[in-house]
Amino acid sequence: MKILLKNRRFAGGAALSLLEYGLLFQSRGHDVFAVGLYNNLQSRYSEQDIETYDLPFFEKDRPVGNLLTARRYYKLIKQHKPDVIVSISVCNAIFHRAIEKWFGIPVIYIVPGGIVPHMFTRYMKNERLIVFSEENKEALIEDGYKETDVSLITNRLTFEPKTGQEDEVYTKFTPGEPVELLVISRLDEEKINSVLYVMRCVEAMLESAADIRLTIVGDGECMDQVQAQAARMNSGREVVHIAGFRSNVKDYIRRAHIVFGKGRSVIEPIYYHRIAFVVSESDEMWLCTADTIPSLQQTNFTGRGVGNPDSQAVLENLINSIRSHTLQTDFLHANSAYMEQTYDIRKAGPVIESILGEKLTGFKRERTAAGRLIKGFAEYCRIYAIIVYSKFKKVSQRSAASEGKAKETGAERSVGV
Repeated sequence: MKILLKNRRFAGGAALSLLEYGLLFQSRGHDVFAVGLYNNLQSRYSEQDIETYDLPFFEKDRPVGNLLTARRYYKLIKQHKPDVIVSISVCNAIFHRAIEKWFGIPVIYIVPGGIVPHMFTRYMKNERLIVFSEENKEALIEDGYKETDVSLITNRLTFEPKTGQEDEVYTKFTPGEPVELLVISRLDEEKINSVLYVMRCVEAMLESAADIRLTIVGDGECMDQVQAQAARMNSGREVVHIAGFRSNVKDYIRRAHIVFGKGRSVIEPIYYHRIAFVVSESDEMWLCTADTIPSLQQTNFTGRGVGNPDSQAVLENLINSIRSHTLQTDFLHANSAYMEQTYDIRKAGPVIESILGEKLTGFKRERTAAGRLIKGFAEYCRIYAIIVYSKFKKVSQRSAASEGKAKETGAERSVGV
């Protein structure tokens, strides 16, 4: 079977997760290639003998541009003739409903995380979905999706075998050496607050914990903000090292004592027995332990909606325990075992393969090219009808809210409040 992996762009955790799906399909004898906007991860696909093709992503504000993109996409499809498309991201899923009808190729839809808009549920209802988090599954069901149509599959990584020396970074710590802190994150508007928050925490500890060093692995449009903050902190010595994008992230994880991030940026370090903190965009963080992991996992380790964040004192105490060789590592072993069972994609292989089989068996392809074109374009028009309706509804709700506030203010004035 020939499988097309459709990224939005070759960047971030979603692209890495889809790569793991590709490797799983390869291991089961399928031919795999990948399409998406080139960024910084297409080389990771090439290293695994997965051919990649550069293609702009679909955007809801580009109705004409999307049709031009679809035309280029169609040429790729005709050239490579895939049997199925595996699409990741909310926006990809929406537009691939039309692509499925137009190209006559079944599509598997994956929602990798984030907040799913109501418009998505309204449009995609009755399509089988794979989601990575309990948060997304519950939100979709609450919004009207059938529970049987939402498959929660958290497994999306391939863990390398452990060396048995994972704890040595703690047990063989040399006094006088810096405690190594690591942030793994995209440096974009969606995640910049959490990165700057960690930097502020480190800055606040410098007087009492001078022997710490923070490395930041990641890139994005907010790099200037990170560099400016690092420059202020690095007066006299390098406290913050900005590594930028790196393909060898595991090497950085192995050298680190404490890791900060979201999603797979903390899942992998936890597997390798590292102390990990989930950092939200609301200046809060949580130490990953047997008590906190279940609630953090529900939102794909983003911290959204999770209460009782840890104080900076928890971080300081852990740093002191590393320095003094008093850190108890048992909880790191328990965390690692849980991650291996819950996130190694090989353990979910049969389930993913069965979803693929069901989609292929149940798919009904329009017989003629003209019929596919008509149905695909009609579906495309339906997408934009829902987009326009959703925008109109939001504007109406804002207008109604503004009028309500104006009336309340007028009433308060009339009674002299």
